[in-house]
Amino acid sequence: MQFRIGTITRMIFMLLITSSCDYINPSERIPSYIQIDSILLEHEKSLGITDAWVYVNTELIGVFELPATVPVLTEGMADIMISGGIKVNGMSSSRTFYPFYEPYRVSKELKSAETIPINPTVGYDNALTQIPWNENFDGGAIKFEHDAAIKYGFIKDSKTPIEGVFCGLIEMDSSTNLFYEVSVDEIAKPENITQGYFLEMNFKSDLYFTLVLIINNKGEIIPLPLVEINPTKEWKKIYLDLYATLSAYPTGTKFKVSLNNYDYATKSALEQSLVLNPKVWIDDIKIVQ
Repeated sequence: MQFRIGTITRMIFMLLITSSCDYINPSERIPSYIQIDSILLEHEKSLGITDAWVYVNTELIGVFELPATVPVLTEGMADIMISGGIKVNGMSSSRTFYPFYEPYRVSKELKSAETIPINPTVGYDNALTQIPWNENFDGGAIKFEHDAAIKYGFIKDSKTPIEGVFCGLIEMDSSTNLFYEVSVDEIAKPENITQGYFLEMNFKSDLYFTLVLIINNKGEIIPLPLVEINPTKEWKKIYLDLYATLSAYPTGTKFKVSLNNYDYATKSALEQSLVLNPKVWIDDIKIVQ
């Protein structure tokens, strides 16, 4: 009897252990995968889209830095939506999907353990997007002017545009590495400014410089630095959210855009003096709302 009781006890114990293991380690589902190497832009070379916001059947799967392999537990035909994500003001800690780009949508069959490559191309949502001011340097007169005391200003450069025929180039010599550019036009601030109000700019530079808004606040001219740009040998793109800056001056109705390196000429005089014949390139700078 003791033997039979012991045997039954061991059997019950083994059943409990097996059940517990199954409960703790349930059989895992094998996902399918979406491979996204890049998100391209219809209107220019893609520089600023850093992330993919991925939705499957309207459910947000996650935000993934590109290139990305996205695991998805859904199987069968699925509606996939991918939105282009950016770093607001160039900051890694401030990431969002860009509201002016239309999401990419496609239907695909998802199968367990299989990888589907998707490399979307997106463009502006024309129904929602307005561009009240831009300078791509492909038109007539350049929409920037420089301080009369400064030797050099923008010229059109056909050798290295990021898109189109020309970009803007400031080419200096060994006698000066200072520049100051300001938009000719005063840009009207929207009456009801929202958080969807951005400045986009493509740039490449041998020097540090600052991007500044010059606000006309009931006749008082107020320069407000937006971002400090570091030197870069490759073209980069930045998306600047103007909402907070302009909302701080509700009576300011107009503003200009300025680029200059006055501050950095003081802060990093030695470093900048070592750059011979420095150049600054700008292309497709625009206000988007």
